[in-house]
Amino acid sequence: MDHESRFRKQKQQTIFHDVIDLEGETARKRINKGKAVVPPFFTDETLKKLQSFEQFDIVIDTSDHHYVKNNKSMKRNSKSWAKKIQEEWKILAKHLPKTIFVRVFESRMDLLRAVIIGAEGTPYHDGLFFFDVFFPSGYPNVPPLVYYDSRGLRLNPNLYKNGYVCLSLLNTWSGRRNEKWTPGYSTILQVLVSIQGLILNAKPFFNEPGYAIMSGTRIGESWSRKYNEDTFILSVRTMMYTMRNPPKNFEDLVVGHFYSRAHDILASCKAYVEGVQVGCFVKGGDVDNGGRKSSDNFKASLLGYVKLLVQDFEKIGVKDCQKFVFPTSQEPTPLKNPYNFNGPHEHAHPHGLESGNSWLKSSNNFNAPPRNTHNGASVVSPGLTTITDGPENETLRKLQSFKQFDIVVDTSDHHFVNNNSLVPQDEWKILEKHLPVFESRIDLLRAVIIGAEGTPYHDGLFFFDILFPIGYPNVPPQVHYHAGGLRLNPNLYGNGKVCLSLLNTWPGNVNEMWTPGVSTMLQVLVSIQGLILNSKPYFNEPGCASKSGTQNGEAKSLKYNEKTFILSLRTMMYTIKKPPRNFEELVVGHFYSRAHDILASCKAYMEGVQVGCFVKGGLRDVDKGGQKCSDKFKADLVGYVNLLVQDFEKLGVKDCQKLISTTYPKPRTAGGRFA
Repeated sequence: MDHESRFRKQKQQTIFHDVIDLEGETARKRINKGKAVVPPFFTDETLKKLQSFEQFDIVIDTSDHHYVKNNKSMKRNSKSWAKKIQEEWKILAKHLPKTIFVRVFESRMDLLRAVIIGAEGTPYHDGLFFFDVFFPSGYPNVPPLVYYDSRGLRLNPNLYKNGYVCLSLLNTWSGRRNEKWTPGYSTILQVLVSIQGLILNAKPFFNEPGYAIMSGTRIGESWSRKYNEDTFILSVRTMMYTMRNPPKNFEDLVVGHFYSRAHDILASCKAYVEGVQVGCFVKGGDVDNGGRKSSDNFKASLLGYVKLLVQDFEKIGVKDCQKFVFPTSQEPTPLKNPYNFNGPHEHAHPHGLESGNSWLKSSNNFNAPPRNTHNGASVVSPGLTTITDGPENETLRKLQSFKQFDIVVDTSDHHFVNNNSLVPQDEWKILEKHLPVFESRIDLLRAVIIGAEGTPYHDGLFFFDILFPIGYPNVPPQVHYHAGGLRLNPNLYGNGKVCLSLLNTWPGNVNEMWTPGVSTMLQVLVSIQGLILNSKPYFNEPGCASKSGTQNGEAKSLKYNEKTFILSLRTMMYTIKKPPRNFEELVVGHFYSRAHDILASCKAYMEGVQVGCFVKGGLRDVDKGGQKCSDKFKADLVGYVNLLVQDFEKLGVKDCQKLISTTYPKPRTAGGRFA
């Protein structure tokens, strides 16, 4: 009799009765301790089934397991392999956290299924996330294979739509030696706990390669909040899919779990619709909002899903759900979502990032989208959602209708137009799914980044031309900055060179360099906006980062910001006078709608406010150090403001003169700077 037959003969006694620990307590007792926790006074049949659902159990039906057809290796598995699997079972039976449930299979020791309950304080709270596991014949010398039941949704940078799980412990992602799978030490329990703690965490946006460095920064935290909103929507959709088609052997857990938590989930949704940040609503009604509110786009989107969620909850017998549904008269007005691509949240997309192209889909049967296909949304300045009739508002209409992504034809002024290394059509498949293109030159791309508030680049437009060489994606794209001969950042040269580790144009750690199959053009643009065009670019200069926080370093940083803002104004004027092709309407509309904000900032700086510290609406947020901008900067700025007003008036902007004062210092004119 082989080892598998002997094991089947023993059946569940092996794990439930014969496994004794040092304290003499059986695994069966521990498993009973780990059952789903439900108040004992409940008599409802659904809750009884949930309460009796064991955290670890051996079952029979493998029919819907992702790896069920990987059965050839079972015949080759050794006794040591079977012994190791049994040891893994014992570890799971003894040490599983209360929020992880596992089923193993009587006739298929190489298979395992686990579900992880999303933790409170994360955008995954109260969700059920299923994983199928396969132990290959080489186990434990090689890690297990893990498949995430995504239902076609990508709700985490590490969990792909095709089920791929990206984790160092599984050797599916790079990492330090002590983070990789270690035979004889690593276990499947460690894998499950790592997925729960490292992947399904409170701020999954920073799991994305290269984004961790932005944690704690204003722009990074802003994108993280937006990512959490999109993630929660996907988590809600996953809940609905799971209730409608629960994985085998977990039916009672799925129904009981959502039956018992339905009101908590709906209470959270109601709080989010009222403005609470995702993950900040604690059971019982306490709120830790951090002073931030959820976006209007998210609220409007969530309302629709809440109605569908209520229907699914009512189907499993949950009562009193309607009290969580907003009356139609109270629903927020849906807004156009500038982050929504070909579905909710393929990637979190930062506000202010634009491209003059549409999405290029990658598939085996590739068909280029029709010209002017628009899967993104127009970027509209605040207050422009409704535009009244009148010729003076034609500029704003064009801005409102300017597509965030579009396919265009004219490449004549593109920096790389003479690099005719057009990628052949049979290589289109390797391009990233969300890669924008020109209609006749898919190797070219042009993007503009809007300078973020709180930086010396605020309200500016910064253009980049991109070439995808023949070797892409095994080599990074080539990126050229429209500098106009001005160097307004240590990483952006006057000749257009962009210095960035992700482009392999600057040294960095392995995980900061271009990684074929992982890195994308979107990451490049996001990195330029977040890491280069930041609030204190002086510290981007090699060797200067160590001075951050010192009196001398901060003083030099303030001076650098003053010079940078002057260069940013000059860039604005050059761009208005000669806008890059395919972006003419955006340039005009952008500066038409933001002219008064820009001039108000300039006026504040001339009055002494530090560069980047003037907030729209007139609020002033000066650094605690009490530092004011220099007299030289104020004098220089006056001259540029006068020139800027002339350019704004040519665009049709009115009432600019009221922001110009004759009491400011006279501009410096040395070198014909204002000629």
